[in-house]
This record gives sequence, structure tokens and C-alpha cells, in this order.
Amino acid sequence: NSTLILNQTGSSTYAGGLGGVGTNENNLNFTLQGGGTLTVSGTNTLSGTTTIQGGSTLVLGSNYAGTGGLVVGGIGAGTLTGTGFTVSGPATVTANGTIAPGASALSSATGTLTFANGLTLGGGSLAFGLGTTNDLINLTGGSFSVTTGSFSSLAEVGTLALGTYDLVDYSLSPGALTVAGYN
Repeated sequence: NSTLILNQTGSSTYAGGLGGVGTNENNLNFTLQGGGTLTVSGTNTLSGTTTIQGGSTLVLGSNYAGTGGLVVGGIGAGTLTGTGFTVSGPATVTANGTIAPGASALSSATGTLTFANGLTLGGGSLAFGLGTTNDLINLTGGSFSVTTGSFSSLAEVGTLALGTYDLVDYSLSPGALTVAGYN
């Protein structure tokens, strides 16, 4: 696979998708770095690894349908946000990485991110907005593994009422959940 590295310092929206209809058009690794924010609104079909690092934020405006892995964090902070969309490949949150469901990190527009092929929290963090509705991570396939990491923040985004807030919807088989030190 070739690698496309985007060093972006500002904010922008890309209406197309990453990848294409041909096999070779999807054989690409993609790295977002430079501290900026990129919103991708087209369907993404990459078979290579997508890495979000260097203080950058990737906002999903469509499904991330590629089979390649998604790595959030690593060299510098990285953040993945979005709402109502599915990440098809395996996802890993490493040191300095954050997954924050919703329109943007801890915004007043809460939302759901779905992971169809597993999620590993290995040193990164999950951030959720709570209010009349709340952010949610939905796991529909693969496994959910927590080796290290944390909830970096729980922020009030609207009227917060006394009650129960589901943050992770995990309906996979019991053996697919691994929490370091607890299994």
C-alpha cells in the first residue's frame, strides 16, 4: 500500500470519499496530522490503515466502509468524531487518542458512532457528552478490548437529569469483551 499523509493546520471539508471503485484505488494508507480538522462526507473504502495523530481531528460525515484498520492517537493527540456512521474495519485508540461520538468533540450535538469490527482501547480515551440525549459508542461486531485508557471527560451538553446514561452499547458475545486485569 502507498501512504497519503495530509499535514493540515486548519479546518476543511472534503465532499468526496477516500478510496475508489477499483481495487488499486483502495490500496492506500492515510495519515491525518498537523493539528487541523478534516470532515470527510463521502464514503471511505480504503483497505489500508487510517491514522489520526499530531493533534488532528477526523470528523466522519459518512460511513467509514474500508476494511483497513483505524488508529486514533500515536504520535501526538488524535481525535475521531462523527454521528450516525459506522466504522467497518478494526479500530484502535492508542496513547493520546480520543474517540468522541457526536458532531464534534464534546459538542452540544450528541450522537452515535458504530464499530462493526471491534474496538481496542489501548492507552487512549473515550469522551462523551451527556444531556437530554447522550453520546454513544455502539459495538456490533468484533471484540471490545480495554488494556489501558480512560474516560477523558464526561461533559454536560444541555440539561443533565438524574438517571442512567448508556455510553457503550455492547451486545456481543461475553467472550468478546476483554478488560485487562479483570478477565
